[in-house]
Amino acid sequence: MKVIYVERMKTPYPTMGYYIIDSDEADTKMQSHLETGKLPDKCWKWQPILWLDKSQLQLTIGPNKNAHICDAESGKLIMVVLHNFVGQSGVLEWFYDIIEEEVRNRKNIRVCSPSYCLNPYLTFFP
Repeated sequence: MKVIYVERMKTPYPTMGYYIIDSDEADTKMQSHLETGKLPDKCWKWQPILWLDKSQLQLTIGPNKNAHICDAESGKLIMVVLHNFVGQSGVLEWFYDIIEEEVRNRKNIRVCSPSYCLNPYLTFFP
């Protein structure tokens, strides 16, 4: 697997606390959801929308590429990108069963605290 080293960013990007979009289609869907959708958890608040500025990204990994992303200074692993790692339908069914069970339990059990959830676009910032 390819190892990619990235420099630390001086300023985190994208900023936390936003819904990140990168296309008109995503914008339309998100605007519609924010206007008509129901907030899934009363502890959460709707976040403002931020258009992704791709010039601010350090790298883009293609949909069929896998890689280890490491800190250029320390060499420590930051993240692993794996595509198509599930080749058997039985594994996917197992994942779906877990998701369905958690959705059923969501009203009784807090699965994720807003303070611990991460932005889907990860920013490497010390």
